[in-house]
Amino acid sequence: MATVNFDKRKEFSLVAFILNTGLLVTHIMLVLLFRSLHVRPMFYFNIASVVFYALSYLFILHFIQLYIIAMPLEIILHLMAATVCVGWDAGFSIYCFGLISVIYYTKYIYIRKKLMRYIPFLVTITAIFLFLALRIYSYVVPPFYRQEEAVLHRCFLANSALIFVFIFFSLHNYTKVVIKSEDKLHQIADYDELTQVYTRRRMHEILADYQANAEKGGVNFCITIVDVDNFKRINDTFGHDAGDYVLKTICKKMVDGVKEEKSGPATDIARWGGDEFLIVQKYEAKTPVQESAAIDECKHIIQHLHDSIMSSRYLYNESILPVGMTCGFAAHNKGSTITETFKNADEKLYKGKLMGKNVVMF
Repeated sequence: MATVNFDKRKEFSLVAFILNTGLLVTHIMLVLLFRSLHVRPMFYFNIASVVFYALSYLFILHFIQLYIIAMPLEIILHLMAATVCVGWDAGFSIYCFGLISVIYYTKYIYIRKKLMRYIPFLVTITAIFLFLALRIYSYVVPPFYRQEEAVLHRCFLANSALIFVFIFFSLHNYTKVVIKSEDKLHQIADYDELTQVYTRRRMHEILADYQANAEKGGVNFCITIVDVDNFKRINDTFGHDAGDYVLKTICKKMVDGVKEEKSGPATDIARWGGDEFLIVQKYEAKTPVQESAAIDECKHIIQHLHDSIMSSRYLYNESILPVGMTCGFAAHNKGSTITETFKNADEKLYKGKLMGKNVVMF
């Protein structure tokens, strides 16, 4: 989980740099606008804003949380001052909406920070209250610097365009970060950390999908339970690191072996228990003859995987490890439950253990 949080913050820092650049450019343009309109308070205000956003690159690098507080404050003060100076019709008040979208994006990034539990709510309430208050204020008090209607219309259009870009940019990047975080969480949930094959939970989902398709006809599957022989003895004699090495190496060889069978059935591998793995092979067959041929091919691949894995030497810290692998194979019959198919494979695995281990039982 720590990795996910770090990545989110790194992503937000990049977004903050881009956002800050956009705000810096916007205020440079506003300096020119208010100078041309002879609105001296806003001219000086925007010069101060340009300085603030120029310095904010340092805040983003070293004091990002200070930036998260200061940036909304600057926007709030600016839209208040601009609305008072040139009036409601110029459209500066609509920056309240953009402010809300950005502040909730930052809350998602920094959800574990106590400060971020309250800031988004406070900013939202402030933005709503301010928007309504400025609307009421504009009915009662005329702007200090009256402008021509055409100028106000152009300002409103420009501010509307900027706020749409502002909101789009925030929501687009928020969605990207959420998707990346969810992908990482799925990676954690779906793949075993040690061996990088599927987890038992994920394989249950795959098997349920395969069984549903098998009942429709034309598609079926075989399962093989793989048990590493003498694994407890390896752990007790050579240490758990040696055991981890065996599991990782066997898994890599299984995955590589499956990849070599490019024309074979679709194959999924999962870590089913501590030293137990599950191989699921999906095939298509429309006739009994095709099904028999497909099952034979699945058996051939499993036997080949076993033989190639067992032909390797497992050397760890200059010690040869006594690695063996017993497999129990079962083809799923349409109309049967997955539990029944598992029982069939498990019984064959047990027979293989009784026969001396390191065999494949079909």
